[in-house]
Amino acid sequence: MPTRYLAIMLLIFALALAGHTERLAYTSAIGRMDYRYELTIAGQMQPPRGVPLPVTLQMSARTIDQVTKKPQKGLSPVTMSIKDAQVSGSSGEEEFGNDIPATVLSFLRSPSGVLSKLKYVAVPSKTDSFIPGLENAWLLFSRFSHHLRLSEKELRPGEKWQSAETIEMSTGKTMSVNAESKLVGDKVVEGKRYVQIDTDFKLSSSKQNPSDSEKGAGLSVEIEMTGKSYLLFDPRAGEVFRSTIKATMTTKTAMGMDTKNAMTGDFHLTITAHRTPPPGRTGK
Repeated sequence: MPTRYLAIMLLIFALALAGHTERLAYTSAIGRMDYRYELTIAGQMQPPRGVPLPVTLQMSARTIDQVTKKPQKGLSPVTMSIKDAQVSGSSGEEEFGNDIPATVLSFLRSPSGVLSKLKYVAVPSKTDSFIPGLENAWLLFSRFSHHLRLSEKELRPGEKWQSAETIEMSTGKTMSVNAESKLVGDKVVEGKRYVQIDTDFKLSSSKQNPSDSEKGAGLSVEIEMTGKSYLLFDPRAGEVFRSTIKATMTTKTAMGMDTKNAMTGDFHLTITAHRTPPPGRTGK
């Protein structure tokens, strides 16, 4: 008899889980959220002539999101500041290290993470860019970590959703962003319940077609990135707890439209983001 009762209880529990749905949404409460980002890049650059050049890079930064006002028409005004950014690495036998000036963005965010009216309040110069053509790359990285697009529908574990958008970079170029996310299920960390979301994504930069008078002028950079993010979302707080991104990236850098003499690059990236308490606080 006890065995039969146990089997019935397990069946009821399984049916309850199968029928459980989740509605995910970002918080609209006024306040701030701090994250610590760590990024590593390893790969090589191939010049038009000569041997490949090995490249390694490490970067850390602190991002601060602040919901500044109550939502209007369902949209929350948010500022995103990237501070304390430091980069170090090596290119061939040359080593380098640098502090990168702060980047500040403002935008409106829907409960599902749709961003609109994006504005760059402060952007590092091109000379401060750690990836040519991606002076404000943290916006793209955050798209698969603490600004992941969520589904607008209720989901059961195992269900998927797709998203596609175009993001304008500070250089005037655009990046197409395509992703497919899956609600994996619950995960408990230190006694607290989170929802795990896995996402496959692809980023592609727009190809510029300058007029004949513009050919040969300026640096042209093409970028493609594919990867996967693993994320834990706090459904009660309406925020991401932590995420890990693993991706591969190819680049093609040339002067103007001279693609025959372009430098190509192949890289592996690992990016982590973790929710942290603001300075001066020991708890969340």
